[in-house]
Amino acid sequence: MRGIDISSNITAGAHGSQIRWNVEGDESTLDHFTVFVSQDGENLMLLANVAIGQHSLDLGRFGLDPADYTVFVKAVGKPSLTNKMSRGTRATIAPGQSNPNGPEFALSVTPDTAEASSQITASISGLDKSLYVTDLTEANIRQITNPNGDPRTQTVGIVAVTGDGRGANGTIGFIGNNLYISENRAASFINITACPPNAAPPCTTTPLPMPSGVFIAGVATDPVNGFVYAADSPGGANANIWRYSLASNTTALYLQGGVVPAAGSPNAIVWCSLTCTRPFDTNLTSGGTAGFSFAFGLYVDTTNGSLYITEDPTAGNRGGCGRAGVAPLVP
Repeated sequence: MRGIDISSNITAGAHGSQIRWNVEGDESTLDHFTVFVSQDGENLMLLANVAIGQHSLDLGRFGLDPADYTVFVKAVGKPSLTNKMSRGTRATIAPGQSNPNGPEFALSVTPDTAEASSQITASISGLDKSLYVTDLTEANIRQITNPNGDPRTQTVGIVAVTGDGRGANGTIGFIGNNLYISENRAASFINITACPPNAAPPCTTTPLPMPSGVFIAGVATDPVNGFVYAADSPGGANANIWRYSLASNTTALYLQGGVVPAAGSPNAIVWCSLTCTRPFDTNLTSGGTAGFSFAFGLYVDTTNGSLYITEDPTAGNRGGCGRAGVAPLVP
């Protein structure tokens, strides 16, 4: 079933390091914008989701390798409405001057004359279109090529190992070509373009600055604002959420807990399926505050920067229950 056509069109162009776009028509029919980059004009990488009202994005903060890219901006319609894709805008990214806080790029841009197809799909795996997998029980980080294609054409290879020789724990994420992982004693990353599969020896991860003694159970990335979040979850004590800034190369304590839903509110209902509910956790005080337990699942909504956190109160003992919360972005 095809959705109703939205009453908006979108055009995009580049101004220095900024990709900017304009909406012609009623922007109230839109849910958000999605920015893609491509090296071949067909296979797209999702770079960021952007909230309605924002009409620009700085490509320089994403750590893209020097190369020729085509940038597309999709206007995503509200439910039952269609999407609209801009024409591609060509961008050549070349190394700029040295920046102690990270790479800086200069862009030269010309418009693409080809009309973008709204049937093109995107993978968030990376610019190389491969899937990257960490392992709970071993140190290897693997690459799976062509994950959406014929399994007979896929290959699996080890591209890196963790810095402490142990497995990785929870969620992972990309900013540009940097893959950030949670590897027990560190939050770390690899640049996938520098780590070919089955090299001898494989790449080793680079740790982010974190306090001594952390146990990192999950990470999440915010490519729009340049942040990496890491959950320090020792198990025997409350978890802390740390935030690393790419711009300043520093890490700061971000969250230590949250507000418990008030009694009788919709979020106080503990669902165990579509129809089943459980009693409220007696260890929590309705309407009060509580620290995080074993936090291992992190996710950033790139349309607004909100951080989602999932916890296991049984600290990995698979108790069959858990909690989830959301924290709005604090810049």
